[in-house]
Amino acid sequence: MGLSRVTDGTAAAVYEALGQFETSATAPSSGTCTGTKVGACCYGTTTGTAPTPASAGDITITDGAKTLVTLMSPGYAATSATDATLTWAAGATLKITAAGATVDGFTTDIVAPAPFAALTPAFGTTLDVSTSKDLVVTWTPGKGACNQISFGLTQGTGMPNIDCIVDDSAGTLTVPKSLLGMLTAASGTVVIERVIGKKLLAPNAGMSVAAIEVVETQTTYTP
Repeated sequence: MGLSRVTDGTAAAVYEALGQFETSATAPSSGTCTGTKVGACCYGTTTGTAPTPASAGDITITDGAKTLVTLMSPGYAATSATDATLTWAAGATLKITAAGATVDGFTTDIVAPAPFAALTPAFGTTLDVSTSKDLVVTWTPGKGACNQISFGLTQGTGMPNIDCIVDDSAGTLTVPKSLLGMLTAASGTVVIERVIGKKLLAPNAGMSVAAIEVVETQTTYTP
């Protein structure tokens, strides 16, 4: 279950809520590198078998006394582009309540992460990335404990990508040129995420809930 605030570095934010419940875990475990790993980064292609969906009943997301949105099975998806009430402030405690079905009902809360500050290089309409030198990304760490930063460079559907994961407190990550040099496309997408996550248990299921601050933009790859 994920709650995301997404910007492209220039436009107004879009808020998203997405839930997915499975009868069995058929995709690779999170954080597993199935390609080439250097430091905190992995070059590879994500693969997996489509899972069998399960229902947890209607899911209501609230901020204090305000209902932001109700997600319904099987889609469990909403966006502020169509649901204007789906919005929150950094630091807000968001409550998630599932009525229960195949997956038993549950209630949990999670704190919305802060936007990125002093992000370098700046994410504008396009980010130019050289494939012949290390890419160093820096930011001001958030105040939350145990937050993670996920950084990714893609180059098209089905093509290998680069994914990196570090602790938010580090304030920096380096994508090595040895992996950047493996990119073959001329363009793609770059995304950085600040992730506040927690694990919880319903009586008959284990789940993960995350609140995510996302900045993404298009990228060009040059020698």
